[in-house]
Amino acid sequence: MNLPQDVDVLIEIINKNGFEAFLVGGCVRDSLLGNFPNDFDIATNAKPNDIINIFKNYKLISNGVEFGTIGVVINEIIYEITTYRVESTYKNNRKPTEVIFSNDIHKDLKRRDFTINAMAYNKKCGILDLFNGKDDLKRKLIRTVKNPDDRFKEDALRMIRAIRFSAKLNFLIEENTLKSIYRNSNLIKNISIERITDEFIKIIQSENPRKIILFFKTCLFYFMGINYDINFKFYKNIEDNLQIIKEFKTLEEKIVVFEYILFNHYNLEFFNKIKYEDYDLRKDLLKSKLSLTNTLKFSNKTKKNIYEIFEIIILYNKDLDRLSIKNILKYKDYDLTLKSFNILKKYYYTNNFLQKSNKYIEYIEVLEEIKENKECYKICDLKINGTDLINLGYNGKDIGKNLEYLLKMVIQNNSLNNKNTLIELLADKE
Repeated sequence: MNLPQDVDVLIEIINKNGFEAFLVGGCVRDSLLGNFPNDFDIATNAKPNDIINIFKNYKLISNGVEFGTIGVVINEIIYEITTYRVESTYKNNRKPTEVIFSNDIHKDLKRRDFTINAMAYNKKCGILDLFNGKDDLKRKLIRTVKNPDDRFKEDALRMIRAIRFSAKLNFLIEENTLKSIYRNSNLIKNISIERITDEFIKIIQSENPRKIILFFKTCLFYFMGINYDINFKFYKNIEDNLQIIKEFKTLEEKIVVFEYILFNHYNLEFFNKIKYEDYDLRKDLLKSKLSLTNTLKFSNKTKKNIYEIFEIIILYNKDLDRLSIKNILKYKDYDLTLKSFNILKKYYYTNNFLQKSNKYIEYIEVLEEIKENKECYKICDLKINGTDLINLGYNGKDIGKNLEYLLKMVIQNNSLNNKNTLIELLADKE
């Protein structure tokens, strides 16, 4: 393994103080796969106080000290150094009841989740591989260390982590490990939605978002409270569609496409039977159907944007002309409208529906022309305002009604948007 110089320095300092140290976990796995690790975690038989004393001349981060972890900062990079730990009992399928330190690296590796994450390395000993992690890397398998039922009952989040590593590495989940996820999926209800969300985001942002289908097959979604009425006969078709998500960049876009795929599969036909004019009913029903968005812990801004984009995509699901696009902009944000059209353009193009994709290319061109021409589509862009109407003798509700009337006229013909013409329109209306 080619290690950064700072990692060599840290291990050498620990050794010089009479302790041993190994690189552990993901950095060993990634190096064996020929990838440069994102971070380098070090395990040692030195206790937390020993680590603090050894690196007293360095900047330290000790907020993980109760779990035996001290962060040592070198060249503005944090390297986590953790004391060996042994297995203990777990509470509520989430966390150990106590942290027990050990002097034995072998015992530390035994408590880890998957074989490919349970390897250790230093220059003196080479690679320690007690559970055939290297073989599983070659076979492209995700397999738990020892009994999968025990691993998942200790920490139920490991079931989702198995899917996450499967998606990240494009590996299969080993048969017994997968069967155990089916058996134990109900335990996921004991895990906080924040921890679940963190893992799910990594999966949907991976190169293999099709692995999300395992949440349906194993009933993990069901026990998370995420409900989609999907017939299992459509799983293969949904899985293929989910892979399209990788073509989109932002988390918002990826979640919207996920929801759109599911909505098309189980809800669109029913939804379209509701009268188009019954906007409020359609809007409320639509929001209630975005089960994943409603359940996972995204930021308020992310959720708001997902709802807005999805409303544009579904509620205005018909052929659009310039006038109808301006009427969308009357109620919706320009940038989110543009993003909605771009999502559908790419979605249909990727699915080989080129005619539909080209339609959204045309809509985008119209949007850009509207912006470039500074065409009016909101009351605030009218060349007349409420104060002007008060000066003309209007009051109360008549002010709002007349501004709405003028906006309707200007949306139909932008050349009418000058003050004198608008005043004439009001006079003619009377």
